Amino acid sequence: MSSALKELNETLGFKSNEVFLYGFLQNTFVIIHEDEDNKICVSIKFPNELDESDMERIKSWEKDGYAKKIEKDSDDTSSVEISFKSSNKDKIKEVLEDISGYYIGKYPEAKITCYGKDCTEETNIDIYELNGVPIPLCEKCAKELEKDLEKANIEEEAAPGNYLRGFLGASLFSIPGILVSFIFIMLGKIAAISGFVYYYLALKGYSWAKGKFDKIGVLIVSVTSLLFVVIGTYLSTIADIVIEVRKTDGFKDAPLSDVIQFAIAFAKLPEVKDDIQKNIYLALFVCGICIVVYAIQAFKSAGQKLTIKKG
Repeated sequence: MSSALKELNETLGFKSNEVFLYGFLQNTFVIIHEDEDNKICVSIKFPNELDESDMERIKSWEKDGYAKKIEKDSDDTSSVEISFKSSNKDKIKEVLEDISGYYIGKYPEAKITCYGKDCTEETNIDIYELNGVPIPLCEKCAKELEKDLEKANIEEEAAPGNYLRGFLGASLFSIPGILVSFIFIMLGKIAAISGFVYYYLALKGYSWAKGKFDKIGVLIVSVTSLLFVVIGTYLSTIADIVIEVRKTDGFKDAPLSDVIQFAIAFAKLPEVKDDIQKNIYLALFVCGICIVVYAIQAFKSAGQKLTIKKG
């Protein structure tokens, strides 16, 4: 957790799980975290739907310049999302306390209800962490959800890996990446960017084929993308050579098989071979970055069980 969140937590006295700060302010439920740019983001859940006058009052902090952006949650019309321009803990606390104070002043009897499906329980609400995400639940709904998660974990463990099917799907979806490599080479550009394309396509293909996304699945996607980087870059270069050779007088009417054989032989020349290898290495590097960024994180989450615990 960043120093800004730690300071804010000391100011508000919320609970923390190293990712989120969360707690109740008056009759609102507040969750705080940092976005990718290390900016403070706050989600405020209200007991009932906000009307236009409520939003106008809340958005006044955006107009005053203290909040960067304030908008309703697209999935929950009784919640607002706030992103702050600075990490000034005192100003953030002032904004949150003002909003919660305004709300309880207007709706003094309103109470946060249980997040459980079709549950309207208002008393005996505790905060539980569902895979680290804090949610208010009554004890009954928490126990029911725990049973559902245990069942889902058992079903996930028993589910077939579909690794071969996943590999075939990843390979099938990676084929269009060859066209991307070819276009870059045709434009005289280094085809390194295609390394990202191959990883993305392999991931989509593996998911489409319903391959099990555990650690083996992550490895299959990574290896498939790296394999097609090499294959795609080489085939694209050969195709580019074939097109150029076809333009010469000696090969305009030659059989395609002869032109391809010539292109393969031409690609073995030291200078040409060096250019091909440079393209392959750069594309592998870009693909490798994708694997480091996405696959390592996937390795951490792959196979993790769904959990719920009291916050």
